[in-house]
Amino acid sequence: IEYPFLSPNIYEFILAAEYAALYVIGLLFSVFQSPQDIADLYKSDPSIFYLLARGTSAIISTFTIFLTYKLGKTLHDWKTGILAAFFLAVIYIHALDAHFAVPDTLVVFLVVSCILSSVLYLKNTRPRYIILAGLAGGAAIGLKYLPGPILLGPLLALLFVARSKGRQIGFSHLVM
Repeated sequence: IEYPFLSPNIYEFILAAEYAALYVIGLLFSVFQSPQDIADLYKSDPSIFYLLARGTSAIISTFTIFLTYKLGKTLHDWKTGILAAFFLAVIYIHALDAHFAVPDTLVVFLVVSCILSSVLYLKNTRPRYIILAGLAGGAAIGLKYLPGPILLGPLLALLFVARSKGRQIGFSHLVM
């Protein structure tokens, strides 16, 4: 089987790991005897695969709502966090994406993680936050190109912290 060019993304790898775990559990409980058995299950009744994928989207969406609360709380107070989390929870497209097995919920999770990490870096200046912001933003872009500008957040946070400490940072410092 030839894999489609430029198709794999983090979300598909997560699902592949879940399906592999399903296979191993099936082997342990003698439900499957060979890889062909799980392939036959998918052909005859793919509902367990859909349930796993949709459950993954729902779990990621739930974590995103929590991160949105944390972001609002970090930026202002707990009431802002509750309000932001509420709005994300009731947005139709977010609920719809959580319902279907699409990578969009993971993209939103990574974008919110990038923003939260950038804000935490501005508050604490711990390198782990800016590294996490860059990784989350890069992963979001890897899933979909649309959040490309999200990397401006960590870049601006890095420049702001450096400038507030009296350091001059030019383009050559960022590349090195």
